[in-house]
Amino acid sequence: MKSKLAVPAHADMVGDTIHAFYIFPTAGTVHNDLGTFTAPGGGSIFNVSYSVTGTQISVTAPDDRTGIMWSNGLEFVDDSRDPGIIGITLDSATTAPVSIADATLTPNSVSFNFQGQTWGPGQTAVFDLQFAASPAHRRCWPSRPDLGERWPSRLVATAAEDRLSFRATRRSRAAAIADELELAVRDAMDRQTGRKSQR
Repeated sequence: MKSKLAVPAHADMVGDTIHAFYIFPTAGTVHNDLGTFTAPGGGSIFNVSYSVTGTQISVTAPDDRTGIMWSNGLEFVDDSRDPGIIGITLDSATTAPVSIADATLTPNSVSFNFQGQTWGPGQTAVFDLQFAASPAHRRCWPSRPDLGERWPSRLVATAAEDRLSFRATRRSRAAAIADELELAVRDAMDRQTGRKSQR
């Protein structure tokens, strides 16, 4: 028998509700609540589009002559649960002038500070998320030993010693009783012999 505990079966954000925010004028200050969407999904602000898949976040500048000059950045929060975000890398599809240093992580959120960056038309930043290792669908622990099926050797040895001790005790008692009976018979015979000699 094994004890079972259900745990999350996937390490990504597919199917989760993602809440997006535009951060301005300083990091951590919400200027616009961009609402929620289900991953994979996304939205846009000031013609800048963004999307969140199960394991990736991408932000793309408008495809026009000017591109965009960032005042600050964006934040994405998983409202459904803690997916266990533990790392982020820059995907090779990135064309915007960004770095990993622009990203800040928590187990259920990612924020980007693009302050002062200028992106050309259609340039994109693609970030790959890393999650804590996906556990098995069910985690199992061994149950307590079933002594009805098999006794530990220490208990078996103790039981055997007890049986030997009982047998030894039983034999010693039987021997003592036999000795007492023999003494009683001898005493009776001695008495009978003494009476005959007195006659």
